[in-house]
This record gives sequence, structure tokens and C-alpha cells, in this order.
Amino acid sequence: METESIKFLEVSHGIALENSELFPTFIKTAVFREEFSTAHQLWLVVNKINQLKENINDTGMLAGNYAMETALIFYQTVKIAALHDIPGARVIYEELKPAFHSRKRSLRKVKLSKSEAQPELFDRRELGGINGNP
Repeated sequence: METESIKFLEVSHGIALENSELFPTFIKTAVFREEFSTAHQLWLVVNKINQLKENINDTGMLAGNYAMETALIFYQTVKIAALHDIPGARVIYEELKPAFHSRKRSLRKVKLSKSEAQPELFDRRELGGINGNP
């Protein structure tokens, strides 16, 4: 039931009990009280279940995010190990690589070659050279 309908029912129930003279004689007030009480208790349970579901979903997303970060760190470590010809690393890298193959990157593609095994952290041209060298 929608929140607006629940609010209407709660207000109607309260007013009907306070103004029993306006309550239709063909409807039993005791039955109305019982139905309202049952429905209200179930709404409370449903609200708690929905909150629990949201909390579980949030926790799952957070845990998944942490796991993905760890998996990406592992992937980068394996990629570096493959660049340095660490035994078994290239096989693992090749197995994990397809997950990233379809992603478009704004950066240039990283090539597995020993010449790029230890890339510079900074572009010397942007720093004006190191030790005064342009």
C-alpha cells in the first residue's frame, strides 16, 4: 500500500473511533479496529524488512566496491610482474586482461614491453627538467 493511502487509513481510523456516531451502522467498528490493527502491524514489519533490505544492499555495494579496489590492485600488480617476466604472471595477466579490453580509455594503451617496465613518474618537460636539464 502506498504511503498516502496508509496515512489516509490511519487518520480515518482515528477519526472514526472518536466519532462513532458517524460510523455507518452496517459496518462493525470492532472488525474495522481489528483489520486496521492487523494491517498496521504488517506495515510496520514490511517497513523494517524494507529498511533491512536497503541496509543489506548498501553493505553489499560497499563490500563489492572494496573487493573491486583490491582486485584492481591485484591486476595492476600482476601486470607489472608480467612486465618484469615474473614466472606465471603473464598467464594470469592474459586471463584477467579481457575484462579491461572492451573498456575505452582516454589514456594511451599500455603495452607490455621491457622498455616501459619502469615509466617515469613525472614528465621531465613539465617540470622544467631535473637537475637543471631541460
